[in-house]
Amino acid sequence: MSRTGIALLTAMLVMSLAISVGAATTTATIHVEEGWNLIALPMVPINPAPESVFLDIARGDDSNIRDYLANNIIRFLPGPGGGTMNAWLNIGDWNVLLGDGYWFYSIPGIGLPPAVDMDYAAVDVSGDHWVSLPFAGYTLVGYPNNTPASYKYDDLLVTNGIQTLPLYTDGVNDAIGQGWINDIASWFDSDPMAQSMKTVAITDTLSDTKYVEAKRGYWFLTFVDNLAVIFPGS
Repeated sequence: MSRTGIALLTAMLVMSLAISVGAATTTATIHVEEGWNLIALPMVPINPAPESVFLDIARGDDSNIRDYLANNIIRFLPGPGGGTMNAWLNIGDWNVLLGDGYWFYSIPGIGLPPAVDMDYAAVDVSGDHWVSLPFAGYTLVGYPNNTPASYKYDDLLVTNGIQTLPLYTDGVNDAIGQGWINDIASWFDSDPMAQSMKTVAITDTLSDTKYVEAKRGYWFLTFVDNLAVIFPGS
């Protein structure tokens, strides 16, 4: 099964469980700036269709929302030896999933204010979440929790399905030391004065920050196939 298929199945199971235990529907909010943004969902959307989740940042215009999103939102599909960034085509054929990261370009000068708050109906399923890293190379993932709103990069867990290791402890008995995953991941600073790639690592002396944060997408680099990163809950 593809990463998207696994993520969709997981999202459906999580949603079913949330509904079965009476989880309340709430509103999730993501702030986007003018220009490029690398975002992630903090909660499972009630309606995962892109034209529903991203309605607010598509100017609230139902008439041309698919055309707008097809030109301004990009997702990444990992694959053997690399992946593809052109998966923004055919907006109606995919769903917006917890655990995925999305590039969004907010077009300046066409009626959008400099910054927009994107709201969508959602269920908060914050907790331990597995995000697939199916192929060696880069995978674009999204921080999948609303709470906690941040987590130290080295406190994440990585599993190959048989063994689960901390991302980093001593550089030997951990996922970095075993050569599974890179010691640095990348994110994007969407501040209009920045609009640049930044890094997250095991210490902030090696990077811009040592915390992964809610509502952000991250590029993770792995060196072996068939891994998953585990984002612990509170």
